[in-house]
Amino acid sequence: MSTKFSGDGNEIVCATKTAELLCYDVIGNRMITRLKTTHTDEINSVCFVNRQHSNVILTGSDDSLVKIWDRRALNSNRPAGVFVGHSEGITNVCSKGDGI
Repeated sequence: MSTKFSGDGNEIVCATKTAELLCYDVIGNRMITRLKTTHTDEINSVCFVNRQHSNVILTGSDDSLVKIWDRRALNSNRPAGVFVGHSEGITNVCSKGDGI
């Protein structure tokens, strides 16, 4: 559904119709992270929050939620934050790229 390169071009983050969040190492040609059931509906959009560091990721879904994921704490499979209040699905998420 959505893919984005990290600022250094070494990683790709992907969002799927099955609500999975995938991170690939381009240089090593391997999957780094695979989170299942991150949302209750398909993820339409994904992005890195900061162009310099690829630790924080945003996802937007048809479940009307935007979630923040910190890759340093993915073992819990819980988001670092959730933005609620949208009445319909999220079709696009984007960051200024400065980490704020």
